[in-house]
Amino acid sequence: LAPGAGEPTTGEPVGLCARLAREAAGCRLCGSFRQKLREQAASAPAAATCDAGLVELLVPVPVGGVVAGHFLASGLREGAETTKAVNRARHLLARRGVEWRAEELARLRAGAPECGAARRAALARVLQAGAEKIGRAM
Repeated sequence: LAPGAGEPTTGEPVGLCARLAREAAGCRLCGSFRQKLREQAASAPAAATCDAGLVELLVPVPVGGVVAGHFLASGLREGAETTKAVNRARHLLARRGVEWRAEELARLRAGAPECGAARRAALARVLQAGAEKIGRAM
């Protein structure tokens, strides 16, 4: 993914994901969320929304019938920012020990690329085609 899309090609998180990574509670939150997503993506692409309100898409890369890795598209915003969405994310994050001002969370969320259901489905198809091609080549 390009810089600004949650996780750039360097693997270093940016924006909201980077801000979460700087806090112990945020690291725990992301770790447990990603583990659940990996379990859902054991054999097929899976998408879920984290407590910060960002969508992650995980596509397994099958090699010889075994999942050798995953493609991850993270830090995607479902739709337009609303006060309700920011307040919901603030509440869910606070329950996990991450407390931020609404203005800061809204700014960070607004910086995430918007990726609605149709675009996410198209992205999943592209990533899945690439994963299958890599799996066959290996």
